[in-house]
Amino acid sequence: MTLCTICKNPLSEPELELHRTYHKSCMVCHYCKNETTDDMAKKADSPESLFHGPCHERKLMEDFKNKDLPIVQEQLDLLNRFLLTAHDEIPLTLDVLYPLLRNLQQAAANVSIAINRKKDKIKIKDADTYRKHVEIRNENNKVEKRAVEEKKARLQAERLDPKLRDRRKALQGLMTAFSLTEAQANEMLSKKEGPVQ
Repeated sequence: MTLCTICKNPLSEPELELHRTYHKSCMVCHYCKNETTDDMAKKADSPESLFHGPCHERKLMEDFKNKDLPIVQEQLDLLNRFLLTAHDEIPLTLDVLYPLLRNLQQAAANVSIAINRKKDKIKIKDADTYRKHVEIRNENNKVEKRAVEEKKARLQAERLDPKLRDRRKALQGLMTAFSLTEAQANEMLSKKEGPVQ
């Protein structure tokens, strides 16, 4: 059983006798639904891949207007080809110039949209990176500021009560001599000092 290369359904006897690999009814443009040529149908492998060139290009141009669709290389190539096409000896008549100028205006607008979308993505990425950097820096500044404030408060308290300074130095000595953590040294010193009165 031979299947249609476009719709993947079985071919009928008359189509097989004509050596066709597709149904006559499948030979329609994906976009405008009008009939295509035999050569186009032979190259197609799905309904989406069978289309007239101008219909496909028109659809690509329209897709630029939809901000949700990603820009694909095929669209950029189409714009480049259109903008770089030489238009030799154009008759200076309104009937010829007006459609050409409208098409060039549309292509230029699409290029502008494509460039702006790319710039927006770069800006968003840069803004996210900068925001994260600022958040980390602010968090580090808060920790450093807290440590400085605590040290100032401790030194102020030690000036008012010299016993606190002596206790801090004793803690540092225990930590250095016995490789203790601050909590372990504090516990050892508290046992030696006895209950607080």
